[in-house]
Amino acid sequence: MEYQFNYVRLLVENYRDAVRFYRDTLGLPLLQGDLESGYSEFEGSGIRLALFQRSEMSKALGLSEPKHEGRPHVALAFAVPDVDQAFQDLSGRGVKFALAPRTHADWNLRTAHFHDPDGNLIEINQRLN
Repeated sequence: MEYQFNYVRLLVENYRDAVRFYRDTLGLPLLQGDLESGYSEFEGSGIRLALFQRSEMSKALGLSEPKHEGRPHVALAFAVPDVDQAFQDLSGRGVKFALAPRTHADWNLRTAHFHDPDGNLIEINQRLN
């Protein structure tokens, strides 16, 4: 059997803030859903990012809602042409960075890190020569 990875689904507490963040702050194209739907999908360069209200997912599966311990459960990485430019752009849109741009020579990457409204860690990265 072949498994094909098709998208990442984040289970979020504050669905509206999450939609606004990914749609308005990061500028990902919204493919499905809206601020009221409880579920949405975004296009991310060939990989879809889906948001699902955590309580609605629990109801849909008939499971009790897992306790959120305030730590990120997922890290999303977005490749950008220029980390420093993206840092400036996102800072101008109100994003508060956990880690400013830095070079990781051993990874051959330049990165910066911040969190979405649910506390998920987001990395922007730029491949070095």
